[in-house]
Amino acid sequence: MEFEEFVAARMPALLRFATVVTGDPEYATEVVLAALVKAGRHWRGIRRMPGPEDQLKRLIIAEYLSWRRRKAVRALPPTEPPADEDLDAELWTALAGLAPRQRVVLALRFFELLGPDEIAELLGWREAEVRTLGARGMAALR
Repeated sequence: MEFEEFVAARMPALLRFATVVTGDPEYATEVVLAALVKAGRHWRGIRRMPGPEDQLKRLIIAEYLSWRRRKAVRALPPTEPPADEDLDAELWTALAGLAPRQRVVLALRFFELLGPDEIAELLGWREAEVRTLGARGMAALR
């Protein structure tokens, strides 16, 4: 599949994923576009990998986490949950208050329905780290 075809077919899903991870649709668009620029440069290699969409999600998460660390990025106020996600506003606001890595883990756990081992594999993190971040994120939500 060519890069343009992949983007046309999967862009809505990538934007939805990034919105859940970032908590802001506009910020999600910026993160996805930055990830797509990187993916476009390396598409030959990415398309040969099993699960190129997983590679794009990994790039989206890396962009989100790196942008959040930059001093130039302002703190984003909580937004309304996306219309196509079944979330109440209180949960959405609580998710926005989590540390970025906790938010990533919980987004993958509950919106992508991945287990800790799958999250660790996707992100290249240790499973114990994923479990700890998930537990701390859940405790913060309570």
